[in-house]
Amino acid sequence: MTLQSSGQIKFSEIADEFGNPTSNRLGNYRVSENIGSLTNLPLDTGVPQSGQIKFSDFYNKEANIIVDCHSFGSSNYNVDAYTDRFATGNFDVVGGYRTSVPKNQWQGGKTVIINVNKTFSSSGASLQSHFALATGNFNNENSSAGWKNGTELSVVVGPQGSIVGKGGNGGSGGYGGNAVLNGGNGGEGTSALKKPASNCPVTGESRIRGGGGGGGGGTGVTGIPESDDEDPIRAFGGGGGGGQGIPAGTGGTTTNNTDNRNDNRDGHSFSHHAYAGTTGTEVVKTFSSSNVVGGNDRYIQINGHGFQRAERVRYNNTSGNAIGGLSNNTVYFVIPYRSFNFQQGWYDDPNRIRLATSDMNARQDFNQGLITTSGSGNHSLTALGGTGGAGARVVTDVDESNDVDAYKLMGEGGNGGTSPSGGGNGSSGAGGSSHYGYQHGGGTSWVEESSEANQGSGGNGGFRYLSY
Repeated sequence: MTLQSSGQIKFSEIADEFGNPTSNRLGNYRVSENIGSLTNLPLDTGVPQSGQIKFSDFYNKEANIIVDCHSFGSSNYNVDAYTDRFATGNFDVVGGYRTSVPKNQWQGGKTVIINVNKTFSSSGASLQSHFALATGNFNNENSSAGWKNGTELSVVVGPQGSIVGKGGNGGSGGYGGNAVLNGGNGGEGTSALKKPASNCPVTGESRIRGGGGGGGGGTGVTGIPESDDEDPIRAFGGGGGGGQGIPAGTGGTTTNNTDNRNDNRDGHSFSHHAYAGTTGTEVVKTFSSSNVVGGNDRYIQINGHGFQRAERVRYNNTSGNAIGGLSNNTVYFVIPYRSFNFQQGWYDDPNRIRLATSDMNARQDFNQGLITTSGSGNHSLTALGGTGGAGARVVTDVDESNDVDAYKLMGEGGNGGTSPSGGGNGSSGAGGSSHYGYQHGGGTSWVEESSEANQGSGGNGGFRYLSY
């Protein structure tokens, strides 16, 4: 039990609380111990670690228990630090003089630190209410699972630790027609840490992140052309981007626009297919100006960069001068650098990238010349959640004169939400946009009538904290 606050303290009472030191000497309670990511731990706050030590130094002192979430991580969800770690003997009592602390000896409470120095994530989770790790609930009953009331509970996330929710999956792209399929909704991001609403301080909060919501699927449409001898044209919306998290949400799927027909028929052509969303990866890369090539070639060298085509990244100039052609703190889209050798032919280089100003430009290799000079100093690129895929673009020469074009662009999938490092929930994924039309010259609409699907809504992001 917590030792008294005044009066005579017996050595046996100290030993009952902290265990018996070598040779039963009071001086052996001068402890400086490293456990997990925690260093220089005293027996309890205020107990001397060197010099003179006396019985009055133990007034109001109690055993300090370190729950071991530092040698163990989990990709499962709903892991409980009490039932899955403490109750199975995975803890240390500072000082090392006792190895067990029966619940009936917790009168007045104990100091409990849940030390996280591994990754706890949420593989298999799918709901905002799912979490990666829980502290364990409070419960007065000795026979029930949970910390006794009066426990001084805290969480310390070390430099190698993280508690991260799963990213929501992107919704699939929609299409119209007789069997209308709406754009799919983005999946929910899951939450990170479940803890008491109060009296549970957390250190290392920046390493606790809710998963981002998945982006909604874009709108698709089936159009009936004005000419009676033309078959309906079905075009698909883009898939939503996956939300960031561990694991990352997958990008939503879509369908190519051939509809078992040729892509160019009766004056109508698909200038591009709909695209799937990208995965919500958590990639942050730093590099120096020496890794930037301007001039004629124009690329950034980042070995094993891990970025996907059309992935959204935020460029930051962290020191020196910004890269020529880029603006600081601005979002760009990744273009894999195309290399050639005789063994592979043309392939996406895993060590070099270029940048574009939109996801469609990135998908079609436009804006490759953005990088003009290498700048100076250091720079970074940070992934921002999966990118929603562009919808199909249908072009038609409505009067067959080769001078008037009309087109429809199907709905783009919504972007997946981010899993921020510094605060709050994962962002909700944006919904897919409605399709829109544009007419060049005096041409008429591309279709006489159409059947349109609805866009999918974005999934909610997971919370940093859920409360008991």
